[in-house]
Amino acid sequence: MSTVALRVPLPLLRALDDVHVAPDGPRATVGDRELEAASDDSLRHKLCAALYDSVHAGRPARDGHQPRTLREPDFEERLAAATPHRTTTVLGRVVSPPEGDAFVALVDGLRVRMPAEQHDAPSPDGRLALRVPALRPALSPGFFLVDGSAGGIAEGPVLRVYVHIAEPSAAPDVWRAALERLEASGLPYRAKISSSARLFPRRDALVVYLGPRAWHLADDVPAAIRGLTGVGEETSAFVHRLAPGVGLAWDPQDRRPGMGRLSFGEHRATAVAEALLAHARGGAEGPLEITLAEAFTAAGIDPARPARDLVSPRLPQFDL
Repeated sequence: MSTVALRVPLPLLRALDDVHVAPDGPRATVGDRELEAASDDSLRHKLCAALYDSVHAGRPARDGHQPRTLREPDFEERLAAATPHRTTTVLGRVVSPPEGDAFVALVDGLRVRMPAEQHDAPSPDGRLALRVPALRPALSPGFFLVDGSAGGIAEGPVLRVYVHIAEPSAAPDVWRAALERLEASGLPYRAKISSSARLFPRRDALVVYLGPRAWHLADDVPAAIRGLTGVGEETSAFVHRLAPGVGLAWDPQDRRPGMGRLSFGEHRATAVAEALLAHARGGAEGPLEITLAEAFTAAGIDPARPARDLVSPRLPQFDL
């Protein structure tokens, strides 16, 4: 095996042992899941979804039709009750004088009518710190999302912390423990958690997003949830294992067309799907490990550390 091949992590290669792409048509198997498509392009999309579920999220294959909505109001209410804060801070500018008890502010390019009491005194450059709802249950499909009371993610690179939750009944307590620890720091962050009991178990059930000021808080997450019932042991084959059931990864920095909208797991699954198809069709020479390394490099991924991009910062304290 070549030096390039040896750079691909063994856990990822093992995770692909039960993935097979037919050499003579748009068919593949991922574990017990059989995929058929009308074309290789269509197969690529199906393969990406299956790899995301099996290699990254650790979700079992589900029979039958998917629900029309991923939202579950009763479950969301439990998550909301476990959230230790209700507002977050965003920066904006007043664009019209107050009328009665309200004013209009420009926030992220949008004009927003705000109650007069929901802002602090303007800064010297005219900006206002506005207090807006922190809970955003409909922003990310399948997830209940919040921004920290001190703000969300306004700058990058962004470090992701993934938590495996095995039981939906445990989710509110895990959510509360993680957020209370993050809130105690007084630093901005974003977090989301699977918003329906039907979506568990998964290795990315809880995701915390940390900007540069808060990277060091990654260690606080496993410390906060250690010993809680329902926290799993598994991590995605794409992430860097920080603790049992907790992994780290950087947000993708792939500038190729269509890649910017992908999540971390989708981005890595896409690169693997492209490598598997290229190898099965004879468009790549040598063992699969080399094809994977080449596909990762083309996508800006560090082949030796798929949790990192080639341009990601180094975090020696986390061996990342």
